Amino acid sequence: MDPNSNLNLNVNSNLNFNTLYDVYDPTVHNLCTNYSATSPCSSLRFVTRNIQTEIIVLLQQWPVFVGCHSWLSDYEILRNMERKSVGFCINKETTYHMVKASDKEYAATLMGKYNMMKRFDSMSFSSLHRNTILGKTEKTATTDVIRCMGVSTHGRKENPRMHNKILILGILMKNINDESLVFSPRVGVTGSYNLTMNARRSLENVCIIQEPTIVQSMYCEWAQIMIYSEPLQWISDLPFPVMRLYNDDSMIENE
Repeated sequence: MDPNSNLNLNVNSNLNFNTLYDVYDPTVHNLCTNYSATSPCSSLRFVTRNIQTEIIVLLQQWPVFVGCHSWLSDYEILRNMERKSVGFCINKETTYHMVKASDKEYAATLMGKYNMMKRFDSMSFSSLHRNTILGKTEKTATTDVIRCMGVSTHGRKENPRMHNKILILGILMKNINDESLVFSPRVGVTGSYNLTMNARRSLENVCIIQEPTIVQSMYCEWAQIMIYSEPLQWISDLPFPVMRLYNDDSMIENE
């Protein structure tokens, strides 16, 4: 099916939304129009429906999967991440903590699913960390399967929280100089969609990107976040180490 088949590009600039509201019948189940589309060069897709399926298809196509998301609890997506090479960062919360979680059975279930994945190759991550991210840092690049970042408690003013929605998929390739494996990112996914069961029932979107410059930029941002991440079984509620977003802290607004 043509991904643009149901996309009306001839939008009437004089469209009267009040008229549209008048004919809307809240007693009838109104099916929303699917405005998903693909760019002419096929390097960008905008997806608004069946997003979980789209992500699962990508997981089945690529052997390496890295990213950072607020949450990672969709059981079907987790099942398709099994035996994949994975490096992932989620928001720092008690939900995943085996001691601090209010529902320890749920935390144990998630940890069991996380343990079904393989660790992302450390050599490729270390190489990126050394050459393009924080070349002068002394922090050792760490690649646990799932890590976390941010502040664990609500109401605090400390920043930053981990609120990204970035997925990168690709392959491992041999470095011709020393035979080490290097990650080659091929596809990036970003948008409003969280990797949770509830997200399937919400109005969400993702952009699936295959433009190499953008995908590499997404990968570098992921690597930077992973460098500052912590184990899921963290000790302090506050982030450690602290990652500054700006040179001038006054740019951060505390609500």
